[in-house]
Amino acid sequence: MRVLTAVLVVVGAFTPTTQAQTARNPAALPRLFGGIGFESLKNDVPSRNGSQTLQNTYALEVFRLDSLAMRIEGGGAIAAWLGAGIEFLGLPTRDAVSRTIILRGTTHRAEKLVIGVVRGRLFGRQPIAVDLVGGLGAIFQDYELRTEVCGLSGPGCVVTFDERLNRASRAVVVGIDAPVRIVSHLWAIPEIRFYHAPAPQLANGRQWRSPDRRAIGITGRVGW
Repeated sequence: MRVLTAVLVVVGAFTPTTQAQTARNPAALPRLFGGIGFESLKNDVPSRNGSQTLQNTYALEVFRLDSLAMRIEGGGAIAAWLGAGIEFLGLPTRDAVSRTIILRGTTHRAEKLVIGVVRGRLFGRQPIAVDLVGGLGAIFQDYELRTEVCGLSGPGCVVTFDERLNRASRAVVVGIDAPVRIVSHLWAIPEIRFYHAPAPQLANGRQWRSPDRRAIGITGRVGW
């Protein structure tokens, strides 16, 4: 929230310049805005050659990422057709346990993104506009894959495989928004996003596979 507040303060410094531009052009970007919405975030579990054993299974690949993520945005206009802001994307944490007669598998996934964005208005004519969005920020990932053998040597379980990833790394986003003005100061925004983050390298030389994310969603925005 501190970052979002700082961005709004900086953008607000441009208000005297952009106020006249926006007043003359009702299709321009809002001077200040904020919104909340949801994105359907997807990727495909990478296909691999050979059998899928514990030795070549990655915790990041256990989950076919198909989640409804919450999106929060804030920002404003630097010029009539150019804006800046920040976006937060939070995926629901998922924990799962699978069990057979002697095996128990536990998986955990948590992920969020914080992105600083620049948006340029490609087209604007009331009540519809089209914006090109691009930005750079960070992705925070917390993954775990754990396998245990239970009941063979007593009442407890023996851990046979435990792989974890907890990291923050850079992320890049590009996308397109299509703001539709509903009433004064209120927009509904269909959106498309493509997120990219590099795959991390483990200490033992193996590489986690971190597929790119793609998303479609809709956001409700208020602006002035």
